[in-house]
Amino acid sequence: MSLPPTKRLRHSNDPHQLRYILASILPSHPYALQDFLAHHQAYLSSIEDQRRKAPPKDFDYLSKSCWKELNVNHRTLRPSQQFEIIGDISEVIENAIATILKGYKESPRVETKLSALETLRKIGKSIILCDEGEIRKGVMNDTTPSVLDDAMVEILDGMVEEDIGQVLDVLDGDEEEEEDEED
Repeated sequence: MSLPPTKRLRHSNDPHQLRYILASILPSHPYALQDFLAHHQAYLSSIEDQRRKAPPKDFDYLSKSCWKELNVNHRTLRPSQQFEIIGDISEVIENAIATILKGYKESPRVETKLSALETLRKIGKSIILCDEGEIRKGVMNDTTPSVLDDAMVEILDGMVEEDIGQVLDVLDGDEEEEEDEED
C-alpha cells in the first residue's frame, strides 16, 4: 500500500502522522500493534534511562546573574533612574525563575531539585539584601516575591516522598559535616 504523494511522511514525531501510519498498518497486520507497543515502551525506557544518568543541573549561575543585576549593573544610577528600571530588573529575575522551573522539570534527579531550591533561596536573599534602596523597595513591592514563592512551592509539590527522603538525608549529612567542623 503506497501513500499518495501529498501524504508521504517525513521523519517526524507529528502525532497526526503517527496515527495515520498506525491506522494504515494495524488492520492488515494483526501483530503490528504488539510490536509497536513493545518498541515504543523500550524507546521510552531508554529515554528515561538517559534522563536518570544525566548529570544534575546546577542553577547557581542564575543566582549570580540576579545578584549582579540587583547590586552592580545599576549602581551608578540616581534613585529616580533606578525607580524607572525596576520593571526591567524584575523581568530579569522572573526570567531566571522561569529558567529554573523549566530546567528542574527536565531532570528527574533530586540533586537538580535541590539546586533549584537553593538557587531560588539565594535569589530571594539577594532581593532582601540588595544594596540599592530604590531597587530593593521596587522589586519587593513588585510581583517578583510572589513568583519566587510560587516557584518554590511548585518544586516542593512536585517532589515525591522518595525525593523528600533523599533531601532530608542530604540535609542531615550537611548538618553532621558542620558539627564535625565546629569540633
